[in-house]
Amino acid sequence: MKRIVLLFLLVSQYACVGGVAAPLAPYEERTAEQLIEQGAAFLRVGRLDEARASFLLSAELSVTPAALDGLGCVDFLLGELTSARDLFLRAYKLDENYVESLSNLALLYNFIGAHRESGKLYRRALQVQPTAFQLRNNLAVLLEEQGNTSQARDELYKGYVLSQSDIVEDNLKRVEGEALNP
Repeated sequence: MKRIVLLFLLVSQYACVGGVAAPLAPYEERTAEQLIEQGAAFLRVGRLDEARASFLLSAELSVTPAALDGLGCVDFLLGELTSARDLFLRAYKLDENYVESLSNLALLYNFIGAHRESGKLYRRALQVQPTAFQLRNNLAVLLEEQGNTSQARDELYKGYVLSQSDIVEDNLKRVEGEALNP
């Protein structure tokens, strides 16, 4: 059982899961970007069919890294790991600065036990976007799972000073507790 929480990334650093956001109003004309935001909102509340439809429609209007990444998040949550991996890679190939796809691919690799690859991807993403607190949180989870509590603690503090996220704070308390009570 994982002791600390991972964060998915998607579009403008929104978490794929957690939090609540309302979808767009009915009958409103939607742009590809609005459909991405709507898909992320559906993901956060677990409405995966609607999320997939939003990302697919967005991709019909314009194939973007965000649309592909969103579809990858849906597939990951449905356990379709090969498809999720392929979508995250396609998103990254469209834009190598779109770190959300790297981070989500790193989550997938961590999930399947490919920890070395996961760590490499988190570090590559942090080179592009060093202020992404979610990346630091997720790298810390990986480090903690590998027994690198001190490094995990450092990454969590970096993430916390960037955002003061409740998730990062809770993870930091857990790691601090482990360091105090081995």
